[in-house]
Amino acid sequence: MIKKTGVSILLYVFSFYYSPAQVSNLEQQNIPPLNKQLAAKPPMGWNSWDCLGWGATEKEVRTAADYMAIHLKHLGYEYIVVDMLWYGDEAATNFEAFVQETIPIKPNYSMDQYGRLIPNEKSFPTSKGKKGFKPLADYIHSLGLKFGLHLMRGIPWQAVEKNMPIAGTTIGAASIGQPSNACEWYD
Repeated sequence: MIKKTGVSILLYVFSFYYSPAQVSNLEQQNIPPLNKQLAAKPPMGWNSWDCLGWGATEKEVRTAADYMAIHLKHLGYEYIVVDMLWYGDEAATNFEAFVQETIPIKPNYSMDQYGRLIPNEKSFPTSKGKKGFKPLADYIHSLGLKFGLHLMRGIPWQAVEKNMPIAGTTIGAASIGQPSNACEWYD
């Protein structure tokens, strides 16, 4: 009864988008039921943004991971996520300046020679020597937890402005950047 009612409602909605002949054809098709199950629990973890804004340091992330492993992992918590601006300089990571709207419009980003974001070595010292987040991720994994990293879409604006080379190509970042399609709430 419920399944048949649901299909009728769906076909009614489709009737606004499809002709009567198309709806009739849909009715005749044998559409299998969806086999979706709810997750046993939502993703549970810690995100640096929630308590540190974008000024998280490796020491603070490790401290949160240690706490979670000891006090929360047995309850199902498993994710440690480093949120936005892990690649920004100190001026960019000043959350109070962000709140007061005195933050530099264009902070300096830590990037490799191809304009790819890399961790700020002052905030994440084990990333030095082109190690990236591997040492931190390895530490978090050693606690039985999972490591996550926040990334913004697209290509860093600084890579575009500097027309940094794109790895494995002969073109620069300016040829693919779309300044008119920048993140409105950040750039």
